[in-house]
Amino acid sequence: MNIRTIRARLRGAAAQAAPTDDPVAAVREAGTPRVGSSVGFPPGAYYPNGTDKGPAGQDIDLADAVAKVLGVRLERQDASFETILPALGSGKYDFGTGNFGVTSERLKTIDFVTYINDGQGFAVKKGNTELKSKVTYPPEHT
Repeated sequence: MNIRTIRARLRGAAAQAAPTDDPVAAVREAGTPRVGSSVGFPPGAYYPNGTDKGPAGQDIDLADAVAKVLGVRLERQDASFETILPALGSGKYDFGTGNFGVTSERLKTIDFVTYINDGQGFAVKKGNTELKSKVTYPPEHT
């Protein structure tokens, strides 16, 4: 089950449910959500005590807290950052964690929940308005 299916079920359950019904019953009934986590980038997700111990970090904590509230157990898989978003489309993962850039192109196929404003940005010397060379970044890291 992917995030779109979960959201659709939640919307449908909420639209048809009496006020006392549980709006996340569909998520609970679906079983164990599969999450792809890019582990290795503190403070988001990393192994503070080695890969033979569990991962830690804000992405790990948040996913675990949501699972606890929903009453489900996560099936977490380590994934390289650049593979998580395509894997959502293929159904390999139900959701992914990572500092994903939200773009209009990605919004065509993926729903995002922005849960942290980490203050990332660009800085230049005051008054410096001239770009002297083309700046590129591999698209798999955006």
